Amino acid sequence: MYDTSHSNSPAFAFAVAVVAGFRYFVVVFGIAFILGTIRSLFIAPRVGDIPAVLIETPIILTVSWKAMASILRTNKTTMVPDCPSRKTNMTMGMQDRLVMGTAAFAFLITAELILSVTAFGKTPRQFYRELTTSPPHVIGLVGQTAFGLFPLLDYMLKFGTNPQQQQAVRFKRV
Repeated sequence: MYDTSHSNSPAFAFAVAVVAGFRYFVVVFGIAFILGTIRSLFIAPRVGDIPAVLIETPIILTVSWKAMASILRTNKTTMVPDCPSRKTNMTMGMQDRLVMGTAAFAFLITAELILSVTAFGKTPRQFYRELTTSPPHVIGLVGQTAFGLFPLLDYMLKFGTNPQQQQAVRFKRV
């Protein structure tokens, strides 16, 4: 028999939220990589960097929202790590969604840094300077920040910010 008592623990909830954040990052980063390539090769040379980023940003934010919603929907049924055949029905609360979004944002910035250093030969300092001073990159950073906040925003739109309501929805067995 498997011990599944940990599935109600804060550590388990945190791990599930981080995994959900990783899944969210993987889906969005893959699509954003393709869109970014199209933007860089075909759109930016014709209209300029800033207009190209302004065209791409709403598209990737729409994709991000849909990916986040899909992951939250499928994440409600989570496999218990010690017993793959047993699933537990879970709901992610406000804190869990904050962890999910923060993890996704951290994975995204880390992947972008690695890509910048390995593919474009930039130093980490150049990457961060460009990210915060170059207008197209600042627009992208605003979009990436929204991407990270989407899970929390979705929760707030659905459940509000009432602390009693949050207690009832906190990551738990349903």
